[in-house]
Amino acid sequence: MARTSLLTWDGVAQAVESLPENQREIAVEIIEKERSRTGADVGISDGPWYIERAQVSGYIGIGEQPVRVTFGAAPGLTIVTARNGTGKSSLVQGIRLALSNGGAAPTNVVEENLHCADRAITVRITNGRRTVDLLCDNAGVRWREHGAGEDAVPPSWVEEFERYLPILLYSELSPVIDKPSDLHKFLKQALSLGVLERLLEASAEIKNDGAAARRWLTEPRRRMERALAAAGDEDLKRDVLAVGEVPSEADATRLRARLAELSAAAPALPPIPPLWTVDADDVGLITQAVADLDAARARVVSGADTIRDVLDRLLAASGEYVEDLRRRDTCPVCGTPGATWADRAREQSERLRVLLATVTAAKAPVAEAVERLRAYAPPALSSVAAEALRGLHEPGTEERLEQWQRLRTAVERLRVDTLTAETVRALMTESAELASWYEGMVKIVQDRHRNAVEGRATLGADIAAWLDAVDRVRVRIERGAAAEKLANTVTRWIKETRDEVFHPIREEVVRIWRELNNDSDLTLTGVRLTGGVRQAQKVTYELAVDGTPVPGGSGRAEVLSTGQRNALSLAAYLPRATQSTSPFGFLILDDPIHAFDSFRVNYLARELIRLAERFQVIVFTHDDRLWREVRALDYTPRHVRLRRLPGQRSHVTVEAARWPGEPLLKELENVLSGERFEPIGTEEARVTMTLALCRQAVDTAVTTLLEILGRRIGRSPDEIERELGRARKTRDQLALLVAWAAEAGLPPLDLRRFQSTITALNDASHGTAPGTVEQCQRWMRSTRDLVEYLYQSVERS
Repeated sequence: MARTSLLTWDGVAQAVESLPENQREIAVEIIEKERSRTGADVGISDGPWYIERAQVSGYIGIGEQPVRVTFGAAPGLTIVTARNGTGKSSLVQGIRLALSNGGAAPTNVVEENLHCADRAITVRITNGRRTVDLLCDNAGVRWREHGAGEDAVPPSWVEEFERYLPILLYSELSPVIDKPSDLHKFLKQALSLGVLERLLEASAEIKNDGAAARRWLTEPRRRMERALAAAGDEDLKRDVLAVGEVPSEADATRLRARLAELSAAAPALPPIPPLWTVDADDVGLITQAVADLDAARARVVSGADTIRDVLDRLLAASGEYVEDLRRRDTCPVCGTPGATWADRAREQSERLRVLLATVTAAKAPVAEAVERLRAYAPPALSSVAAEALRGLHEPGTEERLEQWQRLRTAVERLRVDTLTAETVRALMTESAELASWYEGMVKIVQDRHRNAVEGRATLGADIAAWLDAVDRVRVRIERGAAAEKLANTVTRWIKETRDEVFHPIREEVVRIWRELNNDSDLTLTGVRLTGGVRQAQKVTYELAVDGTPVPGGSGRAEVLSTGQRNALSLAAYLPRATQSTSPFGFLILDDPIHAFDSFRVNYLARELIRLAERFQVIVFTHDDRLWREVRALDYTPRHVRLRRLPGQRSHVTVEAARWPGEPLLKELENVLSGERFEPIGTEEARVTMTLALCRQAVDTAVTTLLEILGRRIGRSPDEIERELGRARKTRDQLALLVAWAAEAGLPPLDLRRFQSTITALNDASHGTAPGTVEQCQRWMRSTRDLVEYLYQSVERS
């Protein structure tokens, strides 16, 4: 399929049939909507449309009195000339403002006319069957069709105007070359890619809507993920996260079934030991009891109970030996007589019995205290509980768990016989410190458990809310994904179509540049549109000097002179504005010969004459060179002149111009008319002024005609300039004109009836002739007759 078929909605509708179903549905929807939107504009492009007339007031240079120009609604060339500052550019800007619905007006026109702040514009257009006035004032732009009433400017007209831009302002010539992106826009708009670009734009809108819908899911999903983390159900978490950010309908249905199966029971606390506390007062009592036991033990020597047993057995012993010792009162140990050893042994045994009873009495509370101390120690810690505490990931946990096991072992090994008050104090202090740490850990466990219970209670609701949100935007997201793929396809279509459609335009750009610069060694060898379809757009144009390529492509605009830049702008613009698909039969150029030398003006004249066969070409310019070149090519254009009336506030008149020197005689006529009432100088001055202006008018006319005839008979610009340099006097110039007219095959020029006038212009321009107002007016009329005769004789060709 040729890509040019994609320039219409019908062609695009056929192309999208081969796309996947989801993309095709979106494309068909866009196509139908666009056809419906533009349906009311059917017939706007039934051109060609021509400009019949334009009337503008209130611009700089144009005052309250409107400037009204009739152009003639038909193909042909019209040249509008005016001196700089007359308001010709303002007239063009006003026409463009109205025809573009205000959208293509130049941004730099912001000044207000000092004499008329209110601007008013009326442009009449016609296609031969319909006639429309575009009215523009402070209320905006309106479309008033004869026989159909007044309405807004149709959107399709505005779109077509922006695409083909049939009016080119002076300010848009050279500057557009300085920025490749501007030149790209200048050329790209000539491609008539509006259908594809609108399809791309509409696809992007759907894609962006899908992206917005996806962002709308962010908060519901975030809440759901927080609920999953709090619930601690790893299996459920894995299942939910596995379906992605936008689960399919099948995945959503499966998850809803899973939610229905969630257990309502709260998760159990981890199997950790209970809290313990250390009773400081009781520990004090235990410490005191241990201290009392230590004191009791201190009063009894080691082995006292053995000594007591020995003494008791000795006193209770019987036998002859013991009885003899008792009788003789001799100590059985040392043999000392008279020591009453038996009484003393009995006393010592009794004393030892009392001391040992004290120790035994002190042991009883300590033995009981040892059991209480075990209650103040950390309970048994299972491996499961230890892992649960480690799972809290609190700093220092491992050291505390080691302390826990060490402290519990030490308390289990406590014995009454070896217990000391210092040991009690040390162990209980450490146990109280560990209990404080463990209390904080238990709080963390309880908080997390409570959060898990609460999270489990809301988990189902949060997951369901997320799935509900997905259901609400799933279609938008799926359409957005399909639209993104469609946009990629359309982007490819645009690039391919752009290349195919641009080929003839590229050839035309190169041709026009060659015509406008065939005397230059700098040639344009190619033009390419590069970059994307939305951004990074630029134009690469290849230049060569004497066949050697200029490096740098579009970045080397500095190698072009101002005239060459203007020529390249025109070469880029004209193919855009004059496509066969354009509904506009007119083309308006504002001062296109700016910075053009005579050669380039001649080449442009040839191009405009060629265009005038198919288009209504209107050129505004400040000099007459283009008119002379067009006439030299044996083409007679319509010639309109804008003239500012002296002494009046911004009052510009429109005149049908016949020859370049005509305004000089009009000014002279105005001055001489005033001389009848109030002379402004001496009679000598009047004569000098009259003959000087008349001679200038004749010289201007004859020089113009010599340039025209010189071109026709094949003289080069240099030859024409040399011949004009030799013919200094009016009589010599007229003689040269007679000779070239004969060479051009024109009927002989008969100047005999103008000899007196010619003599006066040559010999009597220094105030020596009579200078009455009547005589001056006769010279003026005779001069006008002479010039008109010359022009009519040349135009008979």
